[in-house]
Amino acid sequence: MKIAILLTADYASIDPGSGKLNMLGVFNTIRARSFPTMHSRFYLAIRVVGDHNVERTEHKLAIQLADLDGKELVALEGSFALQATAPGVDSQHDFSFEFNDLVFPEPGDYRFYVSIDNDTVQGSLLMQVVSQVVE
Repeated sequence: MKIAILLTADYASIDPGSGKLNMLGVFNTIRARSFPTMHSRFYLAIRVVGDHNVERTEHKLAIQLADLDGKELVALEGSFALQATAPGVDSQHDFSFEFNDLVFPEPGDYRFYVSIDNDTVQGSLLMQVVSQVVE
């Protein structure tokens, strides 16, 4: 099992009719004039791809957002199921998580960590929060 897509965007959704993962405004830097700062809304999009030989269909997903010192800002856990596929075809599952009014206490580097089935981190994404110069 691997993480094929891991990104932050202004908007991300999964179309109920087609199952397509839609993303708009992909970014990894937040600019702020003062700290702490609150980012009103953004999305985390994830695509998990499972090998067609995996027998287990129920899986656990864990997401953590932390600063580089390990101080946790967000922690989410949930479960998901991979759908059966034809032999030789890998299964995939897409996620779109909405974050509202998330507070970043100071400028710096933050990182999303994603793990599956309580395993080691299988994906991470750097989020930079920087001070915007006011002219």
